[in-house]
Amino acid sequence: MKNEKAICPAIIVAIMLVIFAGCASRMEIKKQQIKKTVMADTVKVNAEKKKEKNKTDSLEKKDTGLTAATELMIRACDNYLALNDSGQKTAEVLSIKANLLYNNRHFDWSRTVYNQILERYENTQFYYDAMRMIAQSYYEEKRFDEAQNWYRKLSYVAQSVPDREDAIQRIAESIFRMAEAYEEQKKFKDAAVEYERISLEFPESKIADVALFNSGLAYEKMTEWTHAILIFQRLINKYSKSPLLPKALFRIAKNHEKMLQWDYAADAYIKVALEHTESELGPLALYNAGFCLENAGKLKEAAATFEKLSVVYPQSPDAPDVLFKAGEIYGKIKDWQSVTRVNQIFTSKFGSDQDRIIQALCMGGVALYMQSREADAIKQLEKAAMTFEKMKDPSSVNAYYAAKAIFTIGEIYHGQMSKINLSSQHSIYRKQLDQKSSLMDKAIESYSKVIKFSILEWTTRSVFQIGQIYEDFGVSIFRQQRPSFKSLEERMSLELGIAKAVEKYFVENAIYYHELNVKLGIKEEIEDKYITQSRQKLTFLPYLAGDNYLALVKIATNSTEINPEGFSSIARTLQTLQKVAPFQEKAIDLYLKCLELGAAYNETNEYYEKAASSITGQSFLVGQTYDKLVTIAR
Repeated sequence: MKNEKAICPAIIVAIMLVIFAGCASRMEIKKQQIKKTVMADTVKVNAEKKKEKNKTDSLEKKDTGLTAATELMIRACDNYLALNDSGQKTAEVLSIKANLLYNNRHFDWSRTVYNQILERYENTQFYYDAMRMIAQSYYEEKRFDEAQNWYRKLSYVAQSVPDREDAIQRIAESIFRMAEAYEEQKKFKDAAVEYERISLEFPESKIADVALFNSGLAYEKMTEWTHAILIFQRLINKYSKSPLLPKALFRIAKNHEKMLQWDYAADAYIKVALEHTESELGPLALYNAGFCLENAGKLKEAAATFEKLSVVYPQSPDAPDVLFKAGEIYGKIKDWQSVTRVNQIFTSKFGSDQDRIIQALCMGGVALYMQSREADAIKQLEKAAMTFEKMKDPSSVNAYYAAKAIFTIGEIYHGQMSKINLSSQHSIYRKQLDQKSSLMDKAIESYSKVIKFSILEWTTRSVFQIGQIYEDFGVSIFRQQRPSFKSLEERMSLELGIAKAVEKYFVENAIYYHELNVKLGIKEEIEDKYITQSRQKLTFLPYLAGDNYLALVKIATNSTEINPEGFSSIARTLQTLQKVAPFQEKAIDLYLKCLELGAAYNETNEYYEKAASSITGQSFLVGQTYDKLVTIAR
């Protein structure tokens, strides 16, 4: 075999062009024997040891899936290496072969070749490139832990500052991808830690702020609101030039909101709007701030925030709605000057908008309602509803405010019903009860009409209000004035009638609608505040109804003094105990209803716990009552 110096430079070029067959003349293969192209792997080489050394990374017996051209190129490289295992071009040919394998996604095979370069060509550009490609191959295979380990090695041997910075950036990217993989596997804790690790180990990385933001989001997914706030705050403090600042501040507000910390949430939302005026989050931040302030009980500030939103962002699709909301809140605090101003602004900006006709009429009706001009308000709101009915193709906005108009009519009747306090005088009582019943029916009719609009927000609110009005009616019966009683029997008769009425309106009527609301939430996969409140009523109402029956027990037992020596006293005691036991049993039944509903809808609140405790206590007392009955009878 000829030595390396005897091989002309043309052969090196031939390797690149897959024409290594030019070496055939060196092997004394006669031209007349060649009937087709001689494949590179048919070349006989005397250096068997060299051939054995390269056996593990050759094409022999491999199902490679490579194209014919690529296979020829790799065979050309193999044959060159077999002939020139330690030549000047060997590192270059090894690099060509490894890159071919890498580009065809034979990553494990390519790493075998790259490792040969690492073993033999330390402190060369080939060495650095091979290490980089090994790291990159692991990255492509999504084996990010191995990738970042190799990039870390690469940063130690980098031959220039840019190369080292690039290696560090690649380490950060590998950790980032590893965190993403954890997220896909729902391993949010691991993801959060890896994202956070980037900002700790590589704070100057281009993706450090993004990683920190993602870490905060991962903590949110674990409902660790406080930890998420700390992460977002660190991003704000550490990366003051980051484009993610408004988003981080917005997430801080959202996490405070999740914890019902309305003041902190409102402050953070307002900062987004004031400090990041160019951010697209500005309108939404002010919108959320208004509701947070309203929930915090700061109605004046809430109204001013909504009004500001409509002025600062007049093109926002929410501008008309928040202006309406501002007027509504100003009405609640009886700031009529502001109500007038807001109404004038609304009329001038949106009065001619066909999609806002019903909203404008509704706004006028709500303003009258806020001023306690209820009769005029009902007329205006009914006008809004009738105008909507005449529309051939009403918009969704008009439908929304038509529903609001009818709902407000229901609220007016509901409020009027609640104002009637039942008298103890029988003649007046009957008249008042009829008035309350009539107003309740009118309110329920209005709330029921709202449900027919099939607007989810108004549906859950209306269903809740129907349950609430039944509860309010039952409460008014319970709170009615009591006359003076001539006997215990008279008092017990009235109190029993009241207890039965409360049970009817609480358990038979109100709970029916609250349970309906909860079922609707489950079906639609939503949990707004009205569904949440309905869920709470499922245990509160039966517990309260049960307590009413126990009140009868107290009245009866407190009015009877047990005296076993007097026959008349014994008779009264026996009579009282006979009445008490059914009341105790009725209370237990209602407590069981509380437990049943609480367990069915996962509402194990304080009333659920009280009911469970009361059942045990009352069961014991019922036993005592019957024991006394037996003792006295003897």
